[in-house]
Amino acid sequence: MSPRVLKWICLVVLGVWVVASPAHATESIPRTVLAIYDDRRFPDHFFTSIHQHAEVWLNHLGLIVRYHPLSRPLPRAAELEDVRGILTWFAGRDVVADGAAYCAWLDAQATRGRRIVILEEPGVMLPGTRRMSPACVQLLHRLGADYDDEFSDNPFFWDVVTKDSAMVEFERRLDLTEPLTYNRYRAASAATTSYLTVRRRDLADSDAALVFTSPAGGFVHAGYALYEDTELKRMQWRLHPGRFFAAALDLHGLPRPDVTTVNGRRIFYSHIDGDGIFNVSHLDGQSYAGEVILREIVRRFADVPITASLITGYFTLANYQGPRITALYHELLALPNVEVAAHGFAHPNHWGKRTLALQIPGYQFDVATETVGSVERLRELLQTLRIDKPVRLYQWTGNCLPDEATLTAAASAIPLTLNGGDSRIDRWHPSTAYLFPIGIERGGARQIYTSMPNENVFTNLWSGPYYGYRDVLETFTRTETPIRLKPLNIYYHYYSGERESSVAALRQVYDQALREEIFPLWASQYTALANDFYRVRMERQGDGFVLHDLGTLRTVRFDDEPRSVDFTRSHGVLGFRHVAGSLYVTLDAIAAAPFIALTPTQPTRAYLEQANLEIRDWHADAVQVRFAKQGWGRGIVVLAGMTPQRRYRIQRGSSEQTVDADATGRLTLHFPVATSFRRSETVHIDATQ
Repeated sequence: MSPRVLKWICLVVLGVWVVASPAHATESIPRTVLAIYDDRRFPDHFFTSIHQHAEVWLNHLGLIVRYHPLSRPLPRAAELEDVRGILTWFAGRDVVADGAAYCAWLDAQATRGRRIVILEEPGVMLPGTRRMSPACVQLLHRLGADYDDEFSDNPFFWDVVTKDSAMVEFERRLDLTEPLTYNRYRAASAATTSYLTVRRRDLADSDAALVFTSPAGGFVHAGYALYEDTELKRMQWRLHPGRFFAAALDLHGLPRPDVTTVNGRRIFYSHIDGDGIFNVSHLDGQSYAGEVILREIVRRFADVPITASLITGYFTLANYQGPRITALYHELLALPNVEVAAHGFAHPNHWGKRTLALQIPGYQFDVATETVGSVERLRELLQTLRIDKPVRLYQWTGNCLPDEATLTAAASAIPLTLNGGDSRIDRWHPSTAYLFPIGIERGGARQIYTSMPNENVFTNLWSGPYYGYRDVLETFTRTETPIRLKPLNIYYHYYSGERESSVAALRQVYDQALREEIFPLWASQYTALANDFYRVRMERQGDGFVLHDLGTLRTVRFDDEPRSVDFTRSHGVLGFRHVAGSLYVTLDAIAAAPFIALTPTQPTRAYLEQANLEIRDWHADAVQVRFAKQGWGRGIVVLAGMTPQRRYRIQRGSSEQTVDADATGRLTLHFPVATSFRRSETVHIDATQ
């Protein structure tokens, strides 16, 4: 064999080894949690505890929840390829009809590496007993504990052996004077991590792991996940759901697609529902409430993107015609900071019962008219007014609970729909259990929820106090600290223009939001970004991660992560920022499949730390930085990784200035002239001699 042929063979073998080596292997990261629920108790999965309380935390961890009713056959293997774990939260002891077959199916999924997570009741007790079939005992053993039917409901005779307060006393301290129950779940091996172990004084060998995780998943005994006071209608998590799900579903170190943040700053959007636009305002007894909102809010905050919706049934009523109303529509919708959205035709108050807020002679509820027809009529109005704007968003009305057929009908006309949820956390609702997930899916169509509640929630359905909307500020704060769980969202109706106190509350809320470190978006942009959350695919490649199908989503987060982005190996990354212990990584909008690797060392090249402007066409090397900026209001861009205390020349158009980097290598750029989102400007930065 000639040396040339031998060399060629060696190179081929080396190439095959490199491609096949573990350091370069690509492993898909499943993001889906299959939630099995009791559809006899909850015909609509909207009302399940998983959707109402747990899913917001699963979304926060970057996961998607797919719901499966118990009445349907359990999924086959081909339906579970994208499933990371299976979650249950049953209210009854004997929910599952054939517990043995169900447990055997779960056990088979565990053998394939899918995590099993059980909150509250397992739901598989034999009728009238606290015993389980052998298949269910085997499942619990695989999950990390050996079960017997020893039971107690008298905490007076218990002692707490071990307690991880960070895990089991998240929002409420454990109190053994409260009505709690005990079943003996003995830790099955050293691989079982018990966060709460209780011992009975009246029984030997009685240590029970009531909250635990293992390499197979996790378990929380009934009563130790969520505290509920049914008389006061108050809830608090005992369990820290973020910590628990991260451990039970093996999420440590994985990136989380994030819908709260762009360019290191908290997303902000505001939108108006169409109700009450023609109500007469008490401010002067003459103005429409919509005219007051236009004058006192929309024009006042001209550098803030505001999405304004209309109820299109008004267009057909003779009492709502004429020059004054046409002028209101035109002045509002033509403003450059206003995005146009649809808010139904006759405004269904209850989508299930088909009740209507706007009475239109001869009209009865019709799904197509309320969805597709509403959007079409609004587009016709814009054409008549000669306003060249699209209609990208539909804002749900009333109880915001469309069924599958209605949601699908809306999606045929407009893919982006918003409203519902009304997440809040404040002194009256002191728990993250009152926060809703990103959205809900029905039959392949998706409804995105608002991030914050509207003024109805704080004014007793607009019966007073009319200044009540200012209390949303507490939700602003408590969804940012200590954990950023939601974007900022100002959400109200035109009838807030009826009262001086309600207008003052709106101004106060806007003023506070604009003092925060925010990234402003249209409501449709947030809705699109939230929709894209569900489409992201992730892969592990060596010690880094590849991201696919990001759409408009541009941030991934690593929790409890002190490291930085390794720019020598990463690509498609503009920068990063550490916030409250998490690493927020900003991705390049043009990167098809960004790759992220982390390093304990600080970068020695320029990167984007934060900006309230959209950054495009990014280029950074050892000598210069160049990017195009576009956004709302007075801009700020913070670059890090610059040479400490060095002077840099900033050029944009014909303008030039010099700015010094601080002692940490941060270069802060202020753009004092307000810029319209429609206009882009290129910025060049290089070091002076």
